[in-house]
Formats: sequence, structure tokens, C-alpha cells
Amino acid sequence: MNYNGSAAQTIRGATYCNLQVATTLGATATFSNTVLTIVNNNFTVVSGGIAAHTGVVNLTVSGTTSIAGTMNFTTAATGTKQFNDVTVNSGGVWNNAINSDITINGNIQQDGTFTSGTGLYTLAGATKTISGISALSISNPTISGSYTNNYTIANGCTLSVILPGPITYALAGGGSLTQATNAILYVGGDFTMTGAFDATTNTPNTVCYISSVSATQVVKATAYHHFIVNKSLNNANLAGSITVNGNLTITSGRLNANGANTITLYGNWSNSATFTYSTGTVIFTGTATPQTISGATTFYNLTINKASNNVTLNSNITVANAGTLTFTKGNIVTGTNYVIIAAGGTVSGAAQGTGWVQGYLQKNIALGGPVLRDFEVGGASVYAPVNMTFASVTTAGNFIVKNYDGDHSQLASSNIYIDSSLNRYWRLTNSSVTFTTFDAVFNFVNSDLDAGPPAVDPTSTGFTGKRFDGFDWVSIGIGAKTATSTQITGEPASAYASGYRELAFGKSLKTTDIYTRVTGAANWNTASTWIRYM
Repeated sequence: MNYNGSAAQTIRGATYCNLQVATTLGATATFSNTVLTIVNNNFTVVSGGIAAHTGVVNLTVSGTTSIAGTMNFTTAATGTKQFNDVTVNSGGVWNNAINSDITINGNIQQDGTFTSGTGLYTLAGATKTISGISALSISNPTISGSYTNNYTIANGCTLSVILPGPITYALAGGGSLTQATNAILYVGGDFTMTGAFDATTNTPNTVCYISSVSATQVVKATAYHHFIVNKSLNNANLAGSITVNGNLTITSGRLNANGANTITLYGNWSNSATFTYSTGTVIFTGTATPQTISGATTFYNLTINKASNNVTLNSNITVANAGTLTFTKGNIVTGTNYVIIAAGGTVSGAAQGTGWVQGYLQKNIALGGPVLRDFEVGGASVYAPVNMTFASVTTAGNFIVKNYDGDHSQLASSNIYIDSSLNRYWRLTNSSVTFTTFDAVFNFVNSDLDAGPPAVDPTSTGFTGKRFDGFDWVSIGIGAKTATSTQITGEPASAYASGYRELAFGKSLKTTDIYTRVTGAANWNTASTWIRYM
């Protein structure tokens, strides 16, 4: 049956094989009230045609509903409305501004304009798809069937969303939803589906939590590939622990760990807004590539557990008061950034076989005395921590420690044999701590020691240490020595009043050593001209 008039028409309630609306001149074909209309095959609104549902309309379409014109649900359009496959073509309009409840048992293809309203959309089809080239916003969806999201519109996580729309509604249901490869699912409300959600089989894909209203949003506890929070207001709260197999990005708004939940991350962390750490744990794991942390972030518990590769900082990170940085496997490589352990925070598990801070580590130095602080630092492949003991602290502050591989660039002027030295040095920086003195133990491995000659024995009387202030080397007090550690003693606060100091160790240069000049043309005033003879 074809309704193709140029004036208003009424679609008679009946059973049709196929039904087409092809009205012209802006005329509308309106479904009659109260009477059940059944379309056994296809329902089509052609370009320029207008179909309307007003009042109590019961409509069942068993075939494909194809909208190239306009389908309006207006004026208290109640009643049962069931569709199979629904296609909104380019230029077509689906307008449910009156908020009718609608059941869709088939595929959804959205290439036009889709206004869902706030009525309940029940997606009940089995093994169906949601696709399109135009944004699809369904405000109040429940999935009772099984659907695959094929949407790949990358609109930067704006408010053009897929499922659902306003935050007052949830993405619910006991059915299943699967992300296709490169699919993007924009969630504007609570994600409370009790059925299966699969974002791990077809990768990559993205789930983006968005909202512009001031209400908390529930984040489904499940596994994601790429995970994005882009909210202009309030929290996206974890409903439980999540796994992110790709990247986690907080573009705007706030991601809340919401208690002792765990985020297990295999990709990169990027935070341009706020992460509320609560008492949660973030675990960096995986083997494929190094991971990065971008954007200053405070964690409660932070765990590094990478069978290979490291975690690299592009910004400072902080472990909160009472939180713990745990090394299971892998280093944190800081570059010019800092790992900051807040007062009351701790570091656990750092060791040669597990991992450490490869770069700057800052810790709080509390009031009192003695105050003990271990700095779990090292180089690229060697764990070389520093164990500090402050005799008395009268103003709390922070100390920053970094370890360097290789000889100090100015070691030649230190009165330490260059080829009988420890090929490792440390930088210590005082940030506002007032103290009397400190002792410190510097740890290393046997392979850090030069072979000589002369042979170097880190337990011998001649093994010493020097402090460099950027201009001069100064002798320091040496305490207990072992084959893999050297203690310095009585370091005064005055020596660390400003800037950093660097500590190097090795065999002390004897004034009775005899040097000989190398053969050939050479500058007598250059250190490399001379070699030790005896």
C-alpha cells in the first residue's frame, strides 16, 4: 500500500504486506488512533514523505523500516511500537520528541537525523548490529538482546553520544553488547548493564564516559580497551575494579576510584583533569611496550608489574599519604620529572630483581630525630638505593635523590682515580628541610667498580668519597664500608643549603704516585697526556 497524496491522509489500521508513505507538498500521512497496524514486510517513508503517530497508536513492523523522509512521533503518541530492522537514511528524520516507548528487534542503521526522546528503547534482537555514519543518541536504552556496536564516529568525545544520552537514564539490560573493531561507545548515563559487555575481543575500540549535568555517573566494572572520561561536571565513579587493555585518558571532569577499587592498565595513562584516588590501586602491567604517565596525578596505591619494559613519566606523580608505591617488576623512568612520596606514603618491594625509581625520587623528611628515609633509586640496570639517617630535624621538608650510571663528568678533578672509581654517583637536593647532620649509606653492585690499576677495594682505607657542589670537590666523612656499600657520616646542613650536591666514590689519588708522559705529540697541560707509572 502506498500513501502518496499531496494533502493530509490517514493510514488505516490494518494488516499490510508492505507499507509506503510518499506524500508530497509537505502533506502528512497519520496513523489512525487505537487500531493495530501490522506490516508483515517493509515500511518505507520515501524522501519528502511525512508519517506521523498521534494519540494511541499500536504499530508492528516485521520487515525493514526505512526512513528517507520524516517519521514523527507527536501529540502523546502512546501504544505499542515494535520494529525489526530500522534504517534512517541520509536526509531522513526519526523524531520521537513525544518520548514514546519503542522496541527494536533488529539492526539499527543511522545515517540521518535521530531524535530518540526520553522514552524507553528496548533493543531485543538476537545477534544484531548498531551502525551508521551519523551520530545516534538513544537516551534511555535497555539491551535485552545481543548487539554489536559498529559505530566509528570519532567526534572527540563530545556530547554527540551513542548510548545513552542524558545522565538521568542508564545503559541497562540483561542482554549483551559487543564492541566492534574501532567502535566508539559514548556513555552519557550510568552503565548498569547486568548482561555481558565485550570490549576485548575486537580491538582496538573505545568507551567514552561523558556528561554535562551535575550528577555522578556509574562506570561499569568490566574490561575495556581504550577508556576515556570527558565530563564537564562531577564524577565518573567506578562501580568496581576495571581492566583497561589500551589507554586510559581523563580529558575533563573527574574519574573517581570510589573506594578500594583497582584499575589494571596495559596502555598509557593521560590525565588532563582530575583523578580522585580514594583508597584505590592503579596497576601498570603488560609486556608489549613501555607505558607512559602524562599529566600530574596523585595515586593512592601504585603498582609497577611489567614482565618487560618500564613506565616512563611525562609529568610528576605523587603517592598519597598512607598510600604505597609497590615494585613487582619494572622501573619508573622519571626523566626530568619526579616520583613524589607524600608524608605517610611508603615504597615497597624495590630490589634488583623487581624494580626501582630510575630518576628523581622525592620523600618527605619529618620532624624529630633520628629520622630514617630510604630512597629506592638506581640506574638503567642496577638498583643503587640510598639509606639516609637525619640526626635531628627541626623543619620538615623534602629531600630528592637521583642515581646516575657511569663516572661523574668532573671526576678527574676530584682526587679520585678515574680508572679505580665506582662507576656510579648520586645527586642529593634539599628542599626546605632544617636539620643538623645526616649519615647515608650508598649501595652499589660489584660490577660498578673499575678493575684498575690500581685495584680498587671498596672496604680498604684508600676508598673514599667526595662531594661536588657544581664548582669544587669537598672531602666527606666516611663510615662503614662493605663490598657493595659505603657510608658517609656527619654531612652538615650547611653543605646542602641551596642547590644540589653530587656524591662520587673511588680510590683516593695518592700524592706519591709517579706519572709518565704518553709518547707522541701531546699537550703537557692535558690530563690525558699523563698515565700513572707506579
